[in-house]
Amino acid sequence: MTPKDEFGDEDIYLDETDTNASGSDDLARLGKLLEDHSEEIVDALAPITPNSVDFGTMGENEFFNAAMQATKAVSDWMQGGSIDNASKNGLIAASVFGRLAAEAIAPLDELTRRCLKWRDLATRLVHNYAITNSLNQQDLLKALSMINRSTDATLVRMSTSFEQVRQHLRQEVIEHQKELAFQATHDPLTSLPNRNLLLDRINQMLLRSRRTGLPITVLFLDIDNFKSINDSFGHSGGDELLRSVTKRLTQALRSSDTLGRLGGDEFVVAAEPSSSADNETTIARRLVTALHEPFILASTPGHQIRVTASIGVASGIEEEPDELLRNADIAMYKAKSSGKNRFVIFAPEMTLQETALPGFDIELGRALAENRFYLDFQPAFDLNTMRVVAMEALIRYEHPTKGSMTAREILPMLAEAHLLQEVGNWALHEACRQAALWRDSGYQTLVVVNTSDTHLHSERFIADVSSALQFSGLPGYLLGLDLNETALLHDIETSQQILKSLKQLGVHLIVDDFGKEFITAAQLRHLPIDQLKIDGSLVLRLLDTVGGEEITRSLFNLGKSLGITTAAKGIERRIQLNEILEEKCATGQGFLLSRPIPAKEVLDFLETSFENQSLAN
Repeated sequence: MTPKDEFGDEDIYLDETDTNASGSDDLARLGKLLEDHSEEIVDALAPITPNSVDFGTMGENEFFNAAMQATKAVSDWMQGGSIDNASKNGLIAASVFGRLAAEAIAPLDELTRRCLKWRDLATRLVHNYAITNSLNQQDLLKALSMINRSTDATLVRMSTSFEQVRQHLRQEVIEHQKELAFQATHDPLTSLPNRNLLLDRINQMLLRSRRTGLPITVLFLDIDNFKSINDSFGHSGGDELLRSVTKRLTQALRSSDTLGRLGGDEFVVAAEPSSSADNETTIARRLVTALHEPFILASTPGHQIRVTASIGVASGIEEEPDELLRNADIAMYKAKSSGKNRFVIFAPEMTLQETALPGFDIELGRALAENRFYLDFQPAFDLNTMRVVAMEALIRYEHPTKGSMTAREILPMLAEAHLLQEVGNWALHEACRQAALWRDSGYQTLVVVNTSDTHLHSERFIADVSSALQFSGLPGYLLGLDLNETALLHDIETSQQILKSLKQLGVHLIVDDFGKEFITAAQLRHLPIDQLKIDGSLVLRLLDTVGGEEITRSLFNLGKSLGITTAAKGIERRIQLNEILEEKCATGQGFLLSRPIPAKEVLDFLETSFENQSLAN
């Protein structure tokens, strides 16, 4: 429906001298006729038969507007308008048709049929009018030729536009797949290899070492007192420090070494043997030296941050990758308990229990009876109303000499002492007891309890949950369970049965730290999940990481596509909250909204929050 070609096919268009409408009254009358009946013609192109294809409301509207623009371009041309202007308008319309096809809004063959139908309708209208009104025969032929040539031009341009958009979309898909593949194997904050890729690299090194007979070395590095840095400067400062640490460690290593991040403040180095003087000791010393100079960060102006690290070292040839990693981890705990800021080489007689704080194994045995475990609660909010909708229970341990210890610090030791189920059961009962007190005070607030993989897949878990609800009197719908992706993926069929039993108790089921293991939509469809809690590390980098926004958005969209609500962790900045709200995320928590609250202060917090909500309304 355009008069002039811009793609090299000059033979399908009229020469401008042959189509000059200037001074031709009859040709102008036919152009005005086409303009007056343009809406009628375009309306006739809408799907009206069972075999017609509907483009959907938005697609049909776009097609209608573009077809009207193309019709106007031809009618203006007939009435003596600029051929260049008509060509430009027609090209825009044809590009719309091509895009509709490339984006699978409208089939290309259906668009082609509609263009040909437009030609037939316009031809019939012009022909009948010219014959009835005895118009100049030459002007009639000229008008019909302009309609035909314009249709030809539209079809060529539409196909060209279709191919251009299709190639662009294909490239976008390729780039998106590359980004997803990278995100699946790399840490989003530092772009270092994650656990999966790291284990694969270690395995490749081991295969080579078995041929050469020379052992490889794995070093497990944990930054000392990193929690205090986060508490002092927030997670944004902590993240900037981790990126700076990454840069320092990378510069200290050889190009053949692999540096990875497991999460938090934990880094791993995998090093192959070298003919030089490099060995496990010299590598460990280089890492310690790399962190010696203070860090000056943009997010903490005026502060010099000094960092030390505890490093565990393990070497081997016949070990499996995860075994080497575990041995280095055990040696790291030995370094930590020996005073920090040092490295320790793994010895076979070491166990995780031996590397714990002095006497910790004995302490754990008495801790429950002496009430040295306790819970803090971090609120989660409805991000539209800022009403408190849940309280997440966070386990704490009061060590006799070390003071308060977080779950991250004590869970590995609880696992080694085989106390995860006992402490998990205590946390369930205590959280339900607290939530029952809130309910009795008039606050129907969901309490969320983190569930260990060991406890979830134990034979007693369903009974423990049922018992906690029964003894507290808390209805099941006020209890939420945070479940790890790893635990669900370990045995998907068993997980499905466990979750079905929990749903029979009315419990709210949440996938915690969603996005770390990339559980698939197909797997989620088989699980009765109520909420996806997006991993805090991903949310925190929504604005800071190249590609982070796209991968985070895809996680939110996955929840929407499955009809599962989403929650966001780690919200610390106002601009970050605004971005999350744009994703229509239902619930959020983080230091920007509220820090964890001691159990004895929760009722006062709820009362104040609900009063503020009432005033806001």
